[in-house]
Amino acid sequence: MIQVYDTAQELYNAAAWLWIRAALEQGGLVGVATGTTTTPIHETVARLHAVAPFDTRSIAICAVDDYVGIERGHIASCSERVRHQLVAPLGLAEKQALLPDRFNGEDAPRQYEEAIAGRGGVRMQMLGLGEDGHIGFNYPGTPIGEKAHLIRLPQSTKDTLHRLYAFPMDKMPTFGLTLGIRNILMSHSIVVAVSGAKKAVIVREAILGPVCERVPASALQLHRNVAWLLDKESASLL
Repeated sequence: MIQVYDTAQELYNAAAWLWIRAALEQGGLVGVATGTTTTPIHETVARLHAVAPFDTRSIAICAVDDYVGIERGHIASCSERVRHQLVAPLGLAEKQALLPDRFNGEDAPRQYEEAIAGRGGVRMQMLGLGEDGHIGFNYPGTPIGEKAHLIRLPQSTKDTLHRLYAFPMDKMPTFGLTLGIRNILMSHSIVVAVSGAKKAVIVREAILGPVCERVPASALQLHRNVAWLLDKESASLL
């Protein structure tokens, strides 16, 4: 399904309602991602809860990725941003959020996979889309069958951390922990939210181009239940 909205805010509103509906269903986890598009979606969810509180006791979430080695509590951490954007505003208990920064060492990917499976898997995974087509930390060249893994972070990601969070270059994380494309495709449903003209080319390649490792998001064509939520700018080349 492809849904196009006139403005980015209309996209955020629609995605927020989808998130809430999925989060309130029983069984499994709702997967979240942190990025320039998903952050305002989380903020919209928090505002809706503040205006019209809903029962959050049954909500259980997990995150698609995080940096390895950032101290807990640092806002550059993806897990910490999830806590700030969703866990705290929705009043979730710590046990309701299964986040990557709880897992350490070379065995962390397997441990995280097993923890997610033990909670019933991911019912709905919400994703953003990188300008190079990455989903999670699955950058171009990642095998479609890749499971959760540690990835050496590209320089572009380090530059973004430095720019957005003034993260010192000499303390920059080297690796990230991410669910693999295979894990993402195991979700019961997937929602991809994308905004902005600068992502129009990669949106077209991901949706209409061949399934290939060069565009990791193209693997989503293999899933039967994917919703693409786009604003007019990101959908302009479809």
